Amino acid sequence: MNAPLQNRQIVEVAQRRDSVATEARERLADCQNQKTPVRTDIEECYFFAAPQRIRAGVTQSPGASPNNSGDRFELQTSAGYEISDEFANMAISSFTPAESPWAERKPGALTVGAETGTIEELARAEDKKIFELIRASNFHAELGKTAVPDLSIGAVGMLILDRHPALPIICQGIPIREIEINLGPDSRIDDRFIVRNSKYRHLKAQLRDVELPEELKKKAKDNPDQKCQIKWGWWRNWDNVGDEEWQHVVLVDDDLVHDSRLVGEGSCPFTFGRFGATPDSAWAYGPLIKSLPELRQLDELCAAMVEHIDFMLRPPKAYEDDGVLNLSGGIEPGMAYPKRANGGREVFEDIYKPQQIDAAIYDEQKVIKRIRRLHYVDFPEQRGKTPPSATQWLDEMVIQQQRIGTPGYSYWREFPYEVFQRFRYLGEARGIVKRSSRAVSRWRRRIPRSARTRTRKCRPRCDCFRLRGPCFLRRFLSPLTTCRP
Repeated sequence: MNAPLQNRQIVEVAQRRDSVATEARERLADCQNQKTPVRTDIEECYFFAAPQRIRAGVTQSPGASPNNSGDRFELQTSAGYEISDEFANMAISSFTPAESPWAERKPGALTVGAETGTIEELARAEDKKIFELIRASNFHAELGKTAVPDLSIGAVGMLILDRHPALPIICQGIPIREIEINLGPDSRIDDRFIVRNSKYRHLKAQLRDVELPEELKKKAKDNPDQKCQIKWGWWRNWDNVGDEEWQHVVLVDDDLVHDSRLVGEGSCPFTFGRFGATPDSAWAYGPLIKSLPELRQLDELCAAMVEHIDFMLRPPKAYEDDGVLNLSGGIEPGMAYPKRANGGREVFEDIYKPQQIDAAIYDEQKVIKRIRRLHYVDFPEQRGKTPPSATQWLDEMVIQQQRIGTPGYSYWREFPYEVFQRFRYLGEARGIVKRSSRAVSRWRRRIPRSARTRTRKCRPRCDCFRLRGPCFLRRFLSPLTTCRP
């Protein structure tokens, strides 16, 4: 190869990398702007369900500092802890139970004749292998750790990587503070970044599959304790209309150290799901955000009850003195205040008698019930002494399933479905899961070449998925069904 041609290629590669790095920084800035409107809501959710997280902040964007405003107040109730745990347990056992398959592939609508049975039999056998890969990994352990309380806020992120073909697939839960996302042209989550504060000594472990520049290697050797910021990014390449293609980048601070293209459904390792998604915002309005008014009310009510009981146990008193009783600054339990001579009455006299607390206890139970309903964990309960009949109990369970099914469909499509596809992709890459059958290949050849470039239906695979209902309803209700768009 002659020198001018080689130099031109080097320049073109450098220009392309500069263009990708600039685009990555711009997309990351747009993602960070998406989090700004919901940042205060997320912080308040952490105050009620995980106060230690609010102190670390909810974003890694430049200029952001840990929020210590919640430290000025004392949390008076643990209802946020309890209900967010119950919601995560309910969502995991309903959508991604560890003990049973939670998705199955079926032949597509265009499959006819003898191909249907062949494809269905193949899909059943390969799906079993996919779930064996899932159970062999640490997926369920990481999901249980990540979903509390992030899933009740409305977001859960998981990084799924295949580090070594002889070892189980590795899953890593990503906290909200490291996640930056944005919507794409199809109103789905497109741009997705993981922004992590680290040190140069950890670069090799964090980026084990990336060849680091000599400059970064020198920094890691000379200043290993110096702080840096690692940014992993993925976004869809919409120029490729015939397949799902992702642009992947890795930046250390603002310097691009790696970029690549990932092709195929399930090729993106970062899976992000939303519970309570809306079409106009990248961040969802989860049950914990929706119940913030009730949580504020409950916190104030519990604080008032504690103060009321304190007044009952240690009522403030007045005693004789030369001064005049002045209560303009308020009264506190257990305190004694001077007053003028009382004409032979008791030396110490109670100056405040608290009222009954029954109304506050009743209101507290009503607010907690409302919060549980917003979290879909208000299971059928016995009202009065007579237990409900089997028909009444089943009717309430059906209503419960219908309520969670509305936000559950979009959540299942964004997270459990994509997790299943990711493990299928890695299983095919390992050679454990078969890519396709001859029947599917013959079906693909029936579609004209021009149509294969315009539609995803030309993919040689089963394109219909069935979502099983929540585990506590399976014996009574028919499975819910969703089809891949």
